[in-house]
Amino acid sequence: MNQRQRKQFGSAGNLAIKGTGYMGFNKTSCHRLQQNVQSSATMMSQRSAAHRTMSTSTTTTKTTLRKSGSIGNMRNIVTSSVPSIKTAISKVTRTCPCRQNDLEQSAIHLQEQYARQLQQQIYLLELENNYLKHSTEKGSRKNDENDDSYHSDTSPSLSLTTNLAISRGHESSRIDNRDDDDKEKSWRIQKRVSYAEPEVTETSIPSNRYDMKSSSYATDQAELLHKLEELYQRERKLEGCLKQKTTETERIAYENTQLSDYIEELKAKMQRNEENFARDKRALMEEVVELQRRLDYLTPALADKESHVAKMEIEKDELADKLRHATNQLQMTIDEKNRDERALLDVEEEKKNEVDRLLKTIRHLENTLKEMENKEASLIDNITSMKRSLREEQLTAKKDKVVAEKALEENSALIKENSHLSAEITRLEMRIKTLNQQIDHTQEKEIKLAENASLKESEKSLQAELLRMEERLQTEQERNRRTIAEVYF
Repeated sequence: MNQRQRKQFGSAGNLAIKGTGYMGFNKTSCHRLQQNVQSSATMMSQRSAAHRTMSTSTTTTKTTLRKSGSIGNMRNIVTSSVPSIKTAISKVTRTCPCRQNDLEQSAIHLQEQYARQLQQQIYLLELENNYLKHSTEKGSRKNDENDDSYHSDTSPSLSLTTNLAISRGHESSRIDNRDDDDKEKSWRIQKRVSYAEPEVTETSIPSNRYDMKSSSYATDQAELLHKLEELYQRERKLEGCLKQKTTETERIAYENTQLSDYIEELKAKMQRNEENFARDKRALMEEVVELQRRLDYLTPALADKESHVAKMEIEKDELADKLRHATNQLQMTIDEKNRDERALLDVEEEKKNEVDRLLKTIRHLENTLKEMENKEASLIDNITSMKRSLREEQLTAKKDKVVAEKALEENSALIKENSHLSAEITRLEMRIKTLNQQIDHTQEKEIKLAENASLKESEKSLQAELLRMEERLQTEQERNRRTIAEVYF
C-alpha cells in the first residue's frame, strides 16, 4: 500500500516537474515576438529608461526568490509578480494597439500556467502531509499496542521523529530569513545529515521482536525522508524554472519597450510623411489648376491645329494615291525594259554561240589545209624522188633488163600511188563540198561580210590549190606514161 502510494506521488511529482519544465505562454506568439525583436534590436539598443525600469523589477523578483524557502511563499511571489508583469506589459504596449491583445493573452496564459502548476504542487504537498500524519498515527498506535517493556525503547525513536519535525520547522523558518545561496546549500546538507540520523539510532535496539517492528518503521521513515529529499529537489527545480520564466518575462517586457519606442519613431516618421504628402498634394492641386487654365486657353488653338492636321492628312492621302499610281506605271515600264533587255541578251548569246561555232569550223578547216599542204609537200618529195629514180632507170635501162623489171615494179607502185592520190583528190572534193555547204549555211545565218569574204578567199585558195594538184597529177601521169613507153620501146 505504501509503495503504491509512493509510486503515485512520484508520478504526480514527475508530472508537476514536467509541467513546470514545459510551462509557458503561447509559443507561436512568442516566436513571432522574437522575430520582430531580432529585426529591431539593432536600432533600439540604446534605450536606457526601459532598461532601468526592468532592472528594478528583476532585483525585486530575485530578492523574493532568495527569501522564499517554501512553496507557499513561491505561490505568493508568482501571484504577486505576474500581475506586475502584466501591468508592465500593458504600460509598454499602450502605444501599440495592434499587439496589445496578443501580449495580454500571453500574460494571462502565463499566469494561468503558473497558478495551475502551483495548485498541483500544493495538492501533492497536502497529500504527502496527510500521508505523513497517517503514518505517524499508525506508528504511534502500533507502539501503544506493544508491551511496556518496549515502550521505553521506542520512546527515543518517537522523540527523534518529533525532534526531527521540530528541527525541520526551525530550519524552514531559518531558510525564510536567509538571503544568500550558500547558506541555503549548507542548510540542505544539514538536512541530509539529520535525515540519516534515525537509521543509525534505530539499528541499536537489542530486542528481536522490537527489532523487526522498528526496522519496518525505520524503513518507512527512511522512505519518507527520501521522499522529502525528492520534494526539496523538485522545489529547487521549480525555483530554477520560475527564475527562468521571470527572466524571460523581463526580457519580453524589455523588448516590448524597445518595440514601443520603435513604433513611436515610426509614427513620427509616418506623421512627417503625411505632412509631406499633404504639402505635395497641395502643390499638385495648384499645378492641376494651372494646367486646367492653360488647357482652357489652348483648346481653341488645338482645335485649329486639329482641323489643319485633318486637311494635311487629306492632302497626304491624295499625294499618296498619285505616288502609288506613278510608281505602278514606272514599275510597268521597268518590267518592259527588263523583258526587252533579256530578249536582247538572249539574241546576243545566240550570236556569240554561232560565232564560236564558226570559229571552230574555221580552225578545223585551217588544220585540214595544213594537213593538205603537208601531204602536197610529201607528194612533191615523192615526185622528185621518182624523177631521180626515172633518170637512174633511163641510165640503166639500156644496160640490163633487170632494170626494166625494176622500172615495171616502180611503175606499178606509181600506179598504186596514183590511185591513192586520186582517192585523196575525191576526198578533198567531198571536203570542198562540205565547206561550200557550211559557207551556204553561214550565209543564211547573216554572217558578217568580212567573215564571208575570208571564207570565200579560203575556198578560192583551196580550189586553186586543188587545180594545181590536179595539174601536177596530170603531168605526173603523163611522165609516167612516157617513162613506160620509153621502157617498153
